[in-house]
Amino acid sequence: MGRVQVGKASSAADFRWSVLPPLTLRGVGTSLVESAEHYAARLVWTAGTSLKQLCTLSPPYRENSSGKIGGLNRFCGPGDVYRERVRNLERLTGVETIRCGTLMVLEPVLWPWALWSKSRGWCPECYAQWDDDTSWEPLIWQQSLLQCCPVHACRIACECRSCGRSQDFAVPYGQRRICRRCRQSLGWTSEPDRAHPRVEWMQRQLEALVELCATPDEPQVSESALSKFIEAVPIDKLPRFWSRLVVRDAMVKSRRHGMHVRAGIDSIIELCAIHGVLAKDMLLDPVGTASKPLLDNWGEEQLLELLDQRMNG
Repeated sequence: MGRVQVGKASSAADFRWSVLPPLTLRGVGTSLVESAEHYAARLVWTAGTSLKQLCTLSPPYRENSSGKIGGLNRFCGPGDVYRERVRNLERLTGVETIRCGTLMVLEPVLWPWALWSKSRGWCPECYAQWDDDTSWEPLIWQQSLLQCCPVHACRIACECRSCGRSQDFAVPYGQRRICRRCRQSLGWTSEPDRAHPRVEWMQRQLEALVELCATPDEPQVSESALSKFIEAVPIDKLPRFWSRLVVRDAMVKSRRHGMHVRAGIDSIIELCAIHGVLAKDMLLDPVGTASKPLLDNWGEEQLLELLDQRMNG
């Protein structure tokens, strides 16, 4: 058992006792940063405990969830539960970068339920080449927009190729690479898959956003970023096909009622594709990027789901 000091100590209250090892979050500062969900699984595996035991620790842990442990939003966000969990883990391990494996930087513009999912995706090549000392599951795997592994360029798998079963998030570290039903390996050799240029562009935007989240001490994006971008876009000059998109309605409503617009990561990137700007630039400089010429780069877009809006105040 060791004593962990977090920050500058001013009193005995600044010290916490913990049996949790100070494991380093892997891939910090990159688009392949380890997810906080995988970090937690690796942490308890190393400490010889379980996620359930971790989440039922006595104060100062202060677990505030309903008792449900699984799900990436329970450790990676957005939502209410993950923030306290990450804060507790940082205090008890002394590792101040665990938040880099979450969506905390983007949370102000994301739906609270934006990433709820019952199953996880993975790169079969990464699993096949797994090394406990050097490997990890990156946060970017948890984004449905990701189609190909950034490392091996092969398709992200969502089901066991032997039995077709999907895989849960809340699985102990030592069992994550084995199918929960047929017990076959979830790692296999997979050929690179050449994605469509549009898909490749969108994946690069996703990688840039995850890298932003993975950057230590990066402040959260403004809660009004999407609203400001929409406010600055000249609606009267939109391409004709925009009239078929719900984002046009979102623009009108947000201007009329002073709403802050929220969306999923996929919708944010779709919006940037339509406007011909980079997603990271749009969130950090919404007014500046909105002033650029509108470009119908793709000619055909899916409906944007900018549906979750809330009134100021």
